[in-house]
Amino acid sequence: MVQDTNLTNGKASGVENAELGRKLLDTGDYAKARTHLEVAVQAGDAGAACHLGEMTLKGQGGINANQEKAAALFQLAQSRGAICFASGK
Repeated sequence: MVQDTNLTNGKASGVENAELGRKLLDTGDYAKARTHLEVAVQAGDAGAACHLGEMTLKGQGGINANQEKAAALFQLAQSRGAICFASGK
């Protein structure tokens, strides 16, 4: 199980939230991943924008599937220097 006690009380950096979000995605806990990735995106993390964009594209973590919102997140990531690749899973 992925521990997120320090991260949920507001003490984590954007990078730490992004890393935890990625780990939670790997475990399939999309709802918790979403929370951490949203914080990371707000903090400027490009990779988190890619992951959140993919979740938005697929409708994961309580997000309604939305191609336009996903595209906006992918463009945000690109503006921050990342290139996103959505998996076919």
